[in-house]
Amino acid sequence: MENKLPTQFQIYSVLKQFSSADHPMNAAEIKEKLISMYHLPKGPDRKTVYSHIHELQVLSDNGILDCEIFAKKDDHNRTAGYYTDPVITKAEVKLLCDAIAYSRFIKKNHSIDLIKKIGGAFGKDFISKYKYILELKNKENKDYNDSFFNSIENIADAIEKGNKVTLQYLQYDLNKKLVPKDKENDGFRTVSPYNLVWTLNHYYLFCHVEEHGQDRFLRMDKIKNVTVLEDERIKPLPASFNVRDYIRNQAFMFGGDLVSISLRCEMRMLGQIIDFFGEDVEIAPIDDHYFRAHIKSSIESMKYWVLQYITAIDQIQPESLRKMIVHYLEDALRRNQ
Repeated sequence: MENKLPTQFQIYSVLKQFSSADHPMNAAEIKEKLISMYHLPKGPDRKTVYSHIHELQVLSDNGILDCEIFAKKDDHNRTAGYYTDPVITKAEVKLLCDAIAYSRFIKKNHSIDLIKKIGGAFGKDFISKYKYILELKNKENKDYNDSFFNSIENIADAIEKGNKVTLQYLQYDLNKKLVPKDKENDGFRTVSPYNLVWTLNHYYLFCHVEEHGQDRFLRMDKIKNVTVLEDERIKPLPASFNVRDYIRNQAFMFGGDLVSISLRCEMRMLGQIIDFFGEDVEIAPIDDHYFRAHIKSSIESMKYWVLQYITAIDQIQPESLRKMIVHYLEDALRRNQ
């Protein structure tokens, strides 16, 4: 029996890369691409090409392929050629590819590979649009974490199984090289991993760090040498702990105990409050110029956020946060006079 799979999926690859609704491909064009791309001594004949395409359409109709295959009709209702249309929309793929291209922690070659995998269904022209953006990653004299994706895979596996992990946590030095964050234990920590979180243009691990006895957010691009401890179960979070609310109310990813925070804000802060803390954040009007925001977050997370917008925020509660903000401002004023 003829082995149809190589030729069939070579045809599928050609259609994915070079066809579109505006540029359908006929048998002769497909044959030409097959010969040039796969170095074939001769390509399949017209009947064989169309037979494979019809079988690919059956696979597509049954949801086995990642693209649908359509016939393009001419003015006389005859089939002029075939083209693929991805199941995922171009706008959805662009959103994902933009995030990869502009990320500051995925190195250039990994970015190219990912964009090819995700955007490949839209052809080479789509992928080539990212060439100049990706060239910028060459200009950074910066050390990238080559084990980034392996770390994600290992930690996701540990979260699913409910196991602890050991990992090495890093930071940048003055030479922009990744080095252990702590000299003690060469940066290695034992953690109970709970969630992987994408926020503030970075990927974080929310976990309990045994050495510190605290729940913390660790940057995934600064994690290396992950080992899953198969025989050690995670420290469980309290039954009343709502992970979604805890993560959502972190202005910056520092962790810490949740407290009730109250801020008087100028009206121009309304958009920022909703953007950071969600549409269900508790806000109450005071007058035409001010509103009060009530936020459940941690002091560690909120202190730098409040400083960022201090020209439009006052009447800060609790008192410990207010005193902290005042101290930072007085210290900054003293050092900059």
